[in-house]
Amino acid sequence: MGQEQSVGERRGRQRAFNVDTDLPPPCWAIVYASATATDVLALRHVSKTSRARAATFSAGRCVTASNDTTARVWSADTGALQLTLRGHTAPVHSCAFAPTGDRVVTASDDGTARVWNARTGALELVLAGHSNWINCVAFSRDGTRLVTGSADETAKLWNARTGALLVTLSGHSLWVYGCAFAPHGRLVATASSDRTARVWCASTGEQVLRLEGHLCYVLSCAFSPDARLLATASYDGTTRLWLVATGEQRLKLVGHSSLVNCCAFSPDGRRIATVGWDKTARLWCSETGALQHVFAKHTGYVLSCAFSPDGKRLATASFDETVRLWDVWTGANIGVLRHGAPVYGCGFV
Repeated sequence: MGQEQSVGERRGRQRAFNVDTDLPPPCWAIVYASATATDVLALRHVSKTSRARAATFSAGRCVTASNDTTARVWSADTGALQLTLRGHTAPVHSCAFAPTGDRVVTASDDGTARVWNARTGALELVLAGHSNWINCVAFSRDGTRLVTGSADETAKLWNARTGALLVTLSGHSLWVYGCAFAPHGRLVATASSDRTARVWCASTGEQVLRLEGHLCYVLSCAFSPDARLLATASYDGTTRLWLVATGEQRLKLVGHSSLVNCCAFSPDGRRIATVGWDKTARLWCSETGALQHVFAKHTGYVLSCAFSPDGKRLATASFDETVRLWDVWTGANIGVLRHGAPVYGCGFV
């Protein structure tokens, strides 16, 4: 599987990177939502040594995932702990609510993903099939399927209700760091440390596109809302936009002075946000590639970004233990959420 590093080595490092030997930390999905720009909640796992890895919100609730092997469901309004989801035997570093908000999925270094009842905490499914850590997990927009990406160099699609394995996506030669369903659900994209992104038929598992051009690991991928474009973010310091129909590279966004951890389209598809180890977030026109804003208040690596559903705000998550909220139109920093540990991802629902 190449010269991948141990889970202890790949997390939490802050030093200069070597593109030939270093692997970046996975882009875990931590999602924050706030009723107002200035609301601040401190959601803490009990262990003093635990570190929250991921979180997402639904209907006034938040789920967080931690290296203490648990996930927890909280009130997004009060910060009160509602559920502790126990069952994983290794750190949990990805989680998501189903679109309906009735279930939670978690992914762990124990090689499993687990689906839980979001109201009672009951374990409903264990998805076992990967032979190494699971780095990412995502629901399809209709909530019927899940995709997981793993250090075993594969991604897998699952029936979200029965847990049946539907398809294994094989072709990457190194870890899969990012995965995403197209909005229409017919395609899945994956991003890998083999320096490629790939697009697959979600029903057959057939590889539709192999996107090459990045000079180093590809860490994140995102479909545009109309599924016409795929954005990929890379350790090579660039974000690239590809035409899904042909695989042609349409734009290369250059401006970050270090690796780009994550990319996200605005809900209307007109803008794309990128974040990187240069401690900035950047906003670009997705049609021309023109740089529109540079957001530069973070004091640590910026690891993830997400737009609010109305497209008016951008959230950015950082190693400096904060999530910052920005006004997309003015570039103003309108809120800070303090997590108390490095925050590896962010998003709204």
